Amino acid sequence: MYKNKHLKSLQRAKYKQWLTELKNKVVLNQQKALVKLNAELLILCGQLGNNLLPNWFKSQFGGSHE
Repeated sequence: MYKNKHLKSLQRAKYKQWLTELKNKVVLNQQKALVKLNAELLILCGQLGNNLLPNWFKSQFGGSHE
């Protein structure tokens, strides 16, 4: 009986360790995804600014600003 309890206790400990590692991997991958998303959004904002700025100058100053 002691051996059976010890085995179950060991299995529970291994399961908890596995679950903790899995949760950590999920969090790490979420953080990596957010970094990539933020980088892509910054690129998009930069592109939008580059496209809109010349038109804004034209509308404000009546000509091209280069």
